[in-house]
Amino acid sequence: MDMYMCNFTGWKATAATWSAVLAAFALFAADARAQQRPHVVDGVAAVVNKRVITFSEVRRLVGPAEQAVAQTMQPAEAMQKIKELRLGALNTLIEKQLIIESFNEMGASIPDNIIDERIRSTIVEKFDGDRMAFVRTLAAQGLSIESYRTEIKNTFIVAALEARNVRQSVLISPYRIEQYYSENFKQYMQEDQVDLRIIFISASAFKERRLNAKGVEEEFDPREEQIRAIYDRIVQGESFEDMARDYSEGVMRDRGGHMGWTKRGDISPTLANVAFKLRPGEMSKVIKIADTEMPGYYLLKVDEVKRASVRPLAEVRDEIEGALIQNERLRLRQEWLDSLKVKAYVKMF
Repeated sequence: MDMYMCNFTGWKATAATWSAVLAAFALFAADARAQQRPHVVDGVAAVVNKRVITFSEVRRLVGPAEQAVAQTMQPAEAMQKIKELRLGALNTLIEKQLIIESFNEMGASIPDNIIDERIRSTIVEKFDGDRMAFVRTLAAQGLSIESYRTEIKNTFIVAALEARNVRQSVLISPYRIEQYYSENFKQYMQEDQVDLRIIFISASAFKERRLNAKGVEEEFDPREEQIRAIYDRIVQGESFEDMARDYSEGVMRDRGGHMGWTKRGDISPTLANVAFKLRPGEMSKVIKIADTEMPGYYLLKVDEVKRASVRPLAEVRDEIEGALIQNERLRLRQEWLDSLKVKAYVKMF
């Protein structure tokens, strides 16, 4: 057990603590995994005591996110979002450095076997045990084994000191929960919902022609006739669910067409206008839709109806408590980080 223990000043981290820290690795090591951008002139983004944080470190941390923003937003909007991402990344790097320096001042250390085990696990889980593939991937990202080890070590340090300095056991009084519910009741309002089943038959790509009862030639879609026959069979007593399993082309076919609780915005306006007028147990007429990604013919059945209401406090109490606990932990974390900043020299450029 001693090999998995690390003595800090007045604090001891056990193997269980390190196991918990391992789970946090993915959240803090993004800057180690992100690709570097070659041929970029570097510069100083910030100074934390004697440690310089460079622009390349910031770019490495937010590179993938920047690419996604550039591909999905208009140029002006993307530029503003990228500025926000870079500022957030810089603050993250500053806070990380402050935590690492605080750890070093304590004279503490991370056992090498903890880092070795993490690397072994990564090679086995992500690279099927192929160490050379792992090394090549690091090289492609501008990282060496040693720099990767440093990132793992720093990740453990951050998670361990956060666990030590940010109280994990936070108590929220019933009064605070009730007060929050009273002040934010609108966010617990539920709109109308229906427990919906759907039978869907796609429209034919080409219409067929036939003579009608008056002897006049007309176009018709055999798929429309198919769903009208299904409708007639249900009216005559056959099960909507069985018909859905046998004939529907919808994604919920195997569940008897059951979509579950559905809001207006979950389905097309045409279907919603029909569905939300049906009573429990009632089936619609055949609905023809031509102007959607899934043109075709629909039958709807509503099993149950929930009218708009506010979720009761008893139902959302745990949800509110969890949110308040998380907010309190974030407040405590920021309070701790602010105390580190007060004692440090930090300058952003």
